[in-house]
Amino acid sequence: TYPGRNMTEAEARTVVKIWAEDLAEYPAETIAEACRLYRRNPENKFFPHPGAIIALCDKIPDPNWAKYRDSFLSTKDETDGER
Repeated sequence: TYPGRNMTEAEARTVVKIWAEDLAEYPAETIAEACRLYRRNPENKFFPHPGAIIALCDKIPDPNWAKYRDSFLSTKDETDGER
C-alpha cells in the first residue's frame, strides 16, 4: 500500500509502519538527506517507495554529510574562484 489521496487512517498507519521498518537501519540524518535529494530531483514526479529512499541512503557516504554539505559547497565555490 502506497500513499494515496483516499487512504483511511488505518491505511496511513500501515504505510508509516512499513516505512519505519524498511528505514530502521539508517540514521535519521541520512534519511532526511535522502528525502531531500529525492525531492529536488526533477525526474522524480511521484511519491517514492521505500526502496528509492534506501537506494539514496546507501549512496550517502556519511550520516553527517547533511551537516557539512553547505560548508563544503561554499568552500568549493570560494576555491573555484581562486583558479
